[in-house]
Amino acid sequence: MPSVDGVALSESDWLARHKQVLMGFADSIRVCIDNSEWEKLSLMLESRRAYLERLLTGTIPEKCFDEIRRIAESIIAQDQFFKADVEKQKNASLELQLTLERGRRAVQRYNES
Repeated sequence: MPSVDGVALSESDWLARHKQVLMGFADSIRVCIDNSEWEKLSLMLESRRAYLERLLTGTIPEKCFDEIRRIAESIIAQDQFFKADVEKQKNASLELQLTLERGRRAVQRYNES
């Protein structure tokens, strides 16, 4: 019988527990991106990677293979959205930085005249 943290679980409970943890990671990753918490995001991604590594290298009940595969595919798809959001924020930051630099140059030219 599969276990999580040494506690024996039915296959459906085992799967539900891992889904819950992975959904928690997704929620935390979303919050990090929305709040521009890049260091925390890096830590969260590393924690999720380690969790997935343990999950996928451990014993997976045969009846759960297809669902685990679907979960992995959904994580990959979700990560594409996360990457796109990070890229949008990066571009917005670059635009803001350029605007600030143009403003600084304008003030400098004004002060020099």
